[in-house]
Amino acid sequence: MAYFSPVVLAGFSTVADRGLSSFEEQRRRRLLTLLPTLGIEFDDSASSLDALFARYLAAYRSAWRPFPDVVEVLESLRSRGFRIGVLTNGNEEQQLAKLKAIGVEDIIDAVCISEAIGVQKPDARAFEALAVRLDIAPAECLFIGDNPRQDVVGARAAGMRATQIERYRDGAPHLAAVIGAALDLAKT
Repeated sequence: MAYFSPVVLAGFSTVADRGLSSFEEQRRRRLLTLLPTLGIEFDDSASSLDALFARYLAAYRSAWRPFPDVVEVLESLRSRGFRIGVLTNGNEEQQLAKLKAIGVEDIIDAVCISEAIGVQKPDARAFEALAVRLDIAPAECLFIGDNPRQDVVGARAAGMRATQIERYRDGAPHLAAVIGAALDLAKT
């Protein structure tokens, strides 16, 4: 069975996504539009589309893994007195399940998920909400993200220091190096 990228599915938008139908109907419409463009044959009944999406979702969830350096770096930061927060766009249930599945749930002090807080990155209010939950002024926060517009621009608009981590570029620095460089810059 072929699985398609969650990025493709999550990034695909239709009129149905704007509140005109249920979440299940939105998923079905996305599949009805997306699958033919990928040359995938399928049964277009609601039950078949739901089953296809359930298989996709199970495969997507089984692939959740932290980057190899994440747990060690976060534990090291916590042991040095840093508070750790996560700000993510998306569905609250899924994002919390992801944090638990990758083994970082107990390392994190605060989690802000766009669905729960009512605003999403890059809106500065999302970053401000995270700072409030961490009980830290935005100017005292260092935000590390992989998306320059969503993460870095948004965090800086909220008054945070921010830098990008490039996980998929060959030779890019690992998390500890990115954080170390950003903290060193903050001292100057």
